[in-house]
Amino acid sequence: MQWERNGIKEGIETILLTLIGYLFFNYYEIVAHIASLRGKDMGPWLHTRLDDTVPYMPIFIFPYVLTWMIPIFVNITIVKKSGLPALRRGMFAFLGLLILLFSFYIFLPSSTRLNLPSPLSISQHAFSTSMYFFYSFISPWNAFPSNHVAISWFFYRALKPYITKPIILMYQTWFWIMFISTFSIKIHYIADSIAGLIFAECYYRLIRFLLINHRICNWNWSSLKICIGAYFLLATVLGVGLWTTMPIDGFTTLHNF
Repeated sequence: MQWERNGIKEGIETILLTLIGYLFFNYYEIVAHIASLRGKDMGPWLHTRLDDTVPYMPIFIFPYVLTWMIPIFVNITIVKKSGLPALRRGMFAFLGLLILLFSFYIFLPSSTRLNLPSPLSISQHAFSTSMYFFYSFISPWNAFPSNHVAISWFFYRALKPYITKPIILMYQTWFWIMFISTFSIKIHYIADSIAGLIFAECYYRLIRFLLINHRICNWNWSSLKICIGAYFLLATVLGVGLWTTMPIDGFTTLHNF
């Protein structure tokens, strides 16, 4: 019975922490709106001739979109292999990574307007409906460094101690395909993706002590109700913040077309 209770506690906290991570990530669009109001754009400095030589390949949208499922896989794996303290350390470190990325986007705004494909080029390829929908809600701002690359590499580094070599190989294979996809579907410059990788690696090395120090985040909730209440309150605050800012951040408009 005790094991079942512990399993329930782990499952609930995993779900709530993952939900909080997704909610906070969705402030990406609000940050993009703020960045667009700065009146500055690093994009033209990041655009190179090499970006123009990369062909537009819509099929790469699939490995790119898969990134949004990675936190679920990572969190389930970590909590099963090492328990709740390791999961908490990883997720709190992830939230710190998002804060740094969001700060970077606001203080050094960059967009990929010079890189985005034209509506005509989209309509000439397969998956045109999916691509139109994709570009309609993806902001061209928050380009440098690529948050997709940074987040995916950070999760890989945090996950690596808990997975086998075949899983490592599978993750790395997907990661490098996704890395290429960021500039193959023209929502990033090549410099964005390289910077995202470097940014995440530096961040991981900076906070690695937090991820391996088992004395951190090792608390026990006195009751399941308090655990649920604490996380639910945080999730509610984040959710209400998103709901109230959606009308002004660009969710209600087509960004590019």
